[in-house]
Formats: sequence, structure tokens, C-alpha cells
Amino acid sequence: MLLLFYFVVSCFAQQAIPISNARVAIVGSGAGGASCAYYLQKFTDHQFNITVFEKNSYVGGRATNINFDGVEAELGASMFIEDNKILYNAVGELNLSFANSSSESTSFALWNGESIDYILEPSSNSLVTYLKLVWRFGLYSIAAVKYQQQKAMKTFLTEYYEKYYPLSSLNSVTDLLKYTSVAAKDLFNSIWVSANYQNFVQSLTRNNYAQNLNAIHSLGSLVLLSGESSLHVEGGNNQIFERWIQASDADLRLNTTVTAISKTSSGYAVSYGSHTEDFDIVVLAGPYDQLDIKTNISVSLVNVQYVHLFVTLVRTANLLSESSYFNNKKTPQTILTTGGDEFNSIGLVGYSEKFQEYVYKVFSFQTLNEQLLQHIFGKYSNKYEKIWYSYPYLNPISKFDDFKLAENLYYLNGMEQLISTMETSSLAGATVAGLLAQGRNTTQITVP
Repeated sequence: MLLLFYFVVSCFAQQAIPISNARVAIVGSGAGGASCAYYLQKFTDHQFNITVFEKNSYVGGRATNINFDGVEAELGASMFIEDNKILYNAVGELNLSFANSSSESTSFALWNGESIDYILEPSSNSLVTYLKLVWRFGLYSIAAVKYQQQKAMKTFLTEYYEKYYPLSSLNSVTDLLKYTSVAAKDLFNSIWVSANYQNFVQSLTRNNYAQNLNAIHSLGSLVLLSGESSLHVEGGNNQIFERWIQASDADLRLNTTVTAISKTSSGYAVSYGSHTEDFDIVVLAGPYDQLDIKTNISVSLVNVQYVHLFVTLVRTANLLSESSYFNNKKTPQTILTTGGDEFNSIGLVGYSEKFQEYVYKVFSFQTLNEQLLQHIFGKYSNKYEKIWYSYPYLNPISKFDDFKLAENLYYLNGMEQLISTMETSSLAGATVAGLLAQGRNTTQITVP
């Protein structure tokens, strides 16, 4: 996933108060929950007693990495960029390494559901590649959209970081509404962006958010156009979140599903299995409906639907250029779609030295039937399918869920209504950590 959020922010250090033994329950160990635990302790010099509840057997939420026949494959959040400073800096701070990747642009084809519309074969010279894009899509359209993207990013950085951080509600960032309240297609039509370039941007929104331009809000499309090289962590992005939790000294409870949260006279009672524990503060770090928690607390949240995404890994001896489905010897190893219902994108993940075959990843709205798989890949040797609610539909929206739902009760996933990435989820966790640290911190509240 691609995003352009970068800034360094400091609030004046507030007068420290005596060390707190407040107990904090964080429900969910994805990017947001792990970030919240890490930054809460970082901002306060470990003044909190944190417990992280995770229903799965692993940390990372939707950043899930598996070894498929000798090839490391991300099933969910797979990429970030250098301007995603929280994640980028974490790799160095946590002694992790970036996976090797080509610095050159990747060839891709645009598939309209029936045929290949366009193939980009990048040059080793970035200027030549850019001129190819200009020739295809038009200088005005590229420049007009880039201007809107830079304007949106500047608005976010100014409003979120300089004015309001740490803020209790995204509704404070009013200038972003011009981008979240209007569909991307409406914005692009209003500034006369060509149909060709709109199709290209739609191929990105279909790949990253499974939505077309007429359905996704403008910000959801603009953040995908950074033009920077994608990065991922050697061995899986989930390692960032594992190490954040380790650094926080949190009590991590894997395979533990929180079933109920009740308000008490002194805080909150958190129930799981046959047990109940008392906590002073609760942070909900997952989509509220998917947490499925019973509570006596009155909470009013925006109804957000999540994409039911199918991720399929396929091992085959054949390249896409040999596919009878595409029927084009020049077909590259990345296919982005501008239309069609059979799949959203196909990309080469790696090469299995063990089996001497290629591994591809396919995003789709449904299970890929055998006929389609064989039509695309020919005879294949193995497959793996993961089905999950991957990210929210980023429909136009003008009101967001607050981070603070009630006294000492916080919710991170309102951020996903704005944009859904590992970076912004991490930012949501750091924001709530900043809110909780105010008045308790012994260091400056700073987000990289």
C-alpha cells in the first residue's frame, strides 16, 4: 500500500507527574494497537502497565506474511514508502532490514476486463519512463492530479500535525473534507482529467482498495500517486509490530478473544474466556463490528463496510506472457485492471528455488475457479487462498468516528475512514498514545 504522510512534530513537554501504574487494555495487535503500546511507553518512559489482547495466534493484524513453497508472501498490507516516516524509521530503530528490490520501475499492463489496453515498459532512465507516461496519459492530466495530491498532503500535514496533534477527533481536520466528501471521479471530472489517466488511477484504486473512481473518495485515490519506490521488511512487515509490542513490555495475550467490556465505578471490566480483569483505560484497536464485543457502554459509530477480499497465491512454471487468457507475448508480470469482475490485479511475488517455479498473487472479490486459474496460469502446481475483511470501502464521508469515545475509552479505526494504510493505522495508535500521555509524559510527545 502507498502513502505520502511525512512530518516531524513536537509538543512542548509537560510537567511530569509521579509514575502511574494505570492498567491499559489494548484490544488488537495490528499496526494501530502495536503503535499505541509502543508510543505510550516511549512518551511516558514506561509509566503504564499494558496488556494487549489478540484473538489470533500472531501479531500484525492484516500485515500477514507466510512462506508459500519457499517464497515469502505478504497476504495483506505489503508495501510502504520512504515518506511513511513512522514505518520507515522503525525499520532502523528496531534493527530490521528492507527486502532487496529493484530500484527500477516495474512493467505493468492495464487490463479492461476483455483485453490489454496498455503496457508500460519502463526505461532505466526515469525521464524516458516519465515521457512515456506523458505520451500516453497527457501532461495536463498528470500535472493536474499531482497538484491536487500535493495540496491534499500539505493540508493533512498542516492540519493534523502542526495545528491539532494529538487530536481527539478527525473531525477537527476540516480542510480535508473537500477530499473525503467527494468521489474521486467527480473531482477528476471537475478539473478535466482525461479518461485515459482516470483509467490508470482506477487501476491503482482497484488494486489497493478494490474500488472504482466513482465510489472511492478523492483522498483514497490521491494517496496512491506518490511515485516513490515501494518498500517492505525482509521476513515480513509484521515484525515491526511484533517488536513494538516487545519494546513496550506489554503483556501480550495471543489466542485471546475479548468478549465483553463493561464500565465500572473505577474503570472498565474486560472479559475473555471465563476470566474478567479490571483496567483503567481501554483502547479498541480493530474495526468495532468485527471485534464483536458486548458492552454496557453507549457508543455511536459511523457504519463502515469492509471489503471481503480474496487473496490467492499460485505456483506455476508458466509466465503470464505464456497465458492463453491474455494471449499476448508481451504481457508483463504485473496486471492492473481498469474494469472486469474476475480479478482486481495479478503480480509476480517471487521465484521458488525449491520447485523452480514462479509464485503469483491475485486479488479478487471471489474464489478463483479452476477454469479461470488454468486459463490464466495454465497448468499450476499449488495454490493458497486467504479470505478476509481487508480494508474499509472508502466511500465519500464527511463525519468521522472520534478517537475518544468516552472517558478513558479510545477507538483507533476511525482513521481507516480517512485512509487505510499501515502508516495511518500506526499514526492513529501514536495519536491516542499522545492523548493518554498528556500530563504524564517525561519526554516530548513526538511522532516521526
